[in-house]
Amino acid sequence: MSTKPIAPLVHPELCSELPALSRGDRRENQLAAIALNEVGSKLYASGKQDEAIEMFNAAAQVVMSQSPPCPLLSQRLHWGCQRITLPGNGIAQFQQHPPDTYLEGECDVGPRPLRQPLHLDAASCPEGDEFILESMIRFNRALVHHSKSELDEAMENYSLALDILSRNTNAEHPTATMNRVSHLGMMIHNNSGQICYVEDDEENSMLHFEAAVFWAKQIYGVSEDQDYTLIFGTILSNYCRSQWIHGNVDEDTYRAFQTVLKLRLAALPADHADVACAHYNLGAMAYARHLDEEAKTHLQEYLAIAKKMSNAELDSVPAMTLLLLLENRGKQDKISLELNRALNALQEKREEYGATHMEVASLLNYIGTLLFHRKELRAAILFYREELRLEKALMNSEAGISICVTYNNIGRILQELGELPEAIGCYRSALKADIDDDNSYVRAAAFAAGTTELPMAPGDDAATPSTTNLFSTIWYNLGLIHDKMGARREAIMSFQMALGLRRKILGVEHQDIACLWYNIGTLQMEISRLDDAVASFQEALRIRRLGKSRDDPKHILTTLKKLASLQQTRGNIDHALTTLTEILQIQESSACDLQWKTPCAIGMTLRKIADLYEAKGDLNSALACAERSYLAFKSSGAFMQHDTLEHLKAVEEVARSLLVLGSLFNEACEPIKAQAAHDETRLLVATALARLGVPRHPVLQPLLEASKLQSSSRCAPMA
Repeated sequence: MSTKPIAPLVHPELCSELPALSRGDRRENQLAAIALNEVGSKLYASGKQDEAIEMFNAAAQVVMSQSPPCPLLSQRLHWGCQRITLPGNGIAQFQQHPPDTYLEGECDVGPRPLRQPLHLDAASCPEGDEFILESMIRFNRALVHHSKSELDEAMENYSLALDILSRNTNAEHPTATMNRVSHLGMMIHNNSGQICYVEDDEENSMLHFEAAVFWAKQIYGVSEDQDYTLIFGTILSNYCRSQWIHGNVDEDTYRAFQTVLKLRLAALPADHADVACAHYNLGAMAYARHLDEEAKTHLQEYLAIAKKMSNAELDSVPAMTLLLLLENRGKQDKISLELNRALNALQEKREEYGATHMEVASLLNYIGTLLFHRKELRAAILFYREELRLEKALMNSEAGISICVTYNNIGRILQELGELPEAIGCYRSALKADIDDDNSYVRAAAFAAGTTELPMAPGDDAATPSTTNLFSTIWYNLGLIHDKMGARREAIMSFQMALGLRRKILGVEHQDIACLWYNIGTLQMEISRLDDAVASFQEALRIRRLGKSRDDPKHILTTLKKLASLQQTRGNIDHALTTLTEILQIQESSACDLQWKTPCAIGMTLRKIADLYEAKGDLNSALACAERSYLAFKSSGAFMQHDTLEHLKAVEEVARSLLVLGSLFNEACEPIKAQAAHDETRLLVATALARLGVPRHPVLQPLLEASKLQSSSRCAPMA
């Protein structure tokens, strides 16, 4: 550090050549210096650093002068006071620091300097303590240079302040004076240590912090002032940091870490950022000492506080990284090994490049993906969100950054976690689309039909296939979410947007396109847009008949069943009959999936066809289908399995078909056959209930009562 002589401190007109001061003159100079120091402190707090330096220079000149204050001094004080513009509490700005977490490499913010200027008033500065006032003024002058990053000048003034103290301090001083000396000593050594740390002079940095802790301990407990407790916590934290950087993780250092947490908890709320940082530092220290449970406790406390802070002031990634490394110790599966490798690489890249770098963002994405595959969704989303924060910070300086994928990843996890409104927000941010426009429903429908271009462009007009596929997936997921939330209109629009995009990638006859048409039709049916629903189901059928569904017709059958139900609801009996007949033909074909060609499935279709023929007045066709339905149900495997619950279900279906058959015989004026059907129904149900020892059954009992009523003579129709 420079040891050059100090330049003149004040304008020449403020000085006058007079004989040595009398005792009264010395007191007058002391009071003048105090006033100048106070004005300089307020100018410093106002951000007027050059003016503050001038005031501190004048204060130093006056306190050392052998001349009484000149008349121009009052003008200088008035000039300084006019330039003070404190923003609210002017000193508050010096209490805000970066998070005090012990990190390494480019992420390390270093130890904290103590930024508040020192004050003395006339009552607390008795005669004979001028050396304290002089040292204090030197400290304040150094503080201004320090804040301007003029480190040589700052260190020179800190050294001069220490020299003044060492030359004038002795054991005979009263306690109040020694307390002031101790306070000055800890402040000066702390800030000197911070400068040495910044300039990579680690050895002297450690010596200064040790000295700062020594002086702080001389007065700790004497003052119960909360600010002093925080100052002592800062000094001790800086000392611990210097030990940490040197790799010293012994018991004494660990206890010092614990004391920092205790001091901060005594003076700050439990969810304060500085308390969180103390937890993180303790967690990292415990991790290094292989105290796994203590490490987890403190790291989790840090993350809990970080989660509450809305401005993302606290970096959650280092704590989450250490926790994951702890959880993966000893695991040998492929994902765990790869996760450990990625976590270690993340630590190295952050140390090398800092927290804001594309390589760091890429590793955050990779770790998030590994955690997603391991179903650790809460941990995964943290890494994706940090990736998003970095990408936003780098967008203006790095080419080719797209935040859409990251928004999609976050939205996908939120969707998985059931946090649906938050997932919608992420998906919308990925699409950069407004889906609340009153006309968007119409435009989306036109886009799905291929009659218009993309109505709400989600990015570059010349989107790549991968981008188009991404946006299609996002719209599809939005459709699923809106459907789950009961927002049918929004779900339809989202599926239509996904449909329009997938048509561009897959063509108009891909089976995924058929699936989307089916989803859209189902939703249109639910909101009574029946014409639109019919058109959607028919388009889904058209595509499915062209594809693999001809060999595996379950998708065709699903669509046909929806279409038949819709046609019947609209009163299109002939169309519904045609559709159900096609279903029956597929069910009876050899290619049909076993699930769809069971006797029960065929029996159900035949009964629906019988109902439609009855509605048309074609009783012969209705009777034929009803009888086939009865025989199909009666031949099912479940009906043959007596004494089982499945048998009861089969009995129920056989009974329903018999009741339909009996009703149709009555309509056809064949009462004997109707009576036989109803008697068989009554006997079948009563036997099943008796065999299983079920006195009453919520479904079979009403069927039994109906069969008894229908079989009574008074219910027989007139010939």
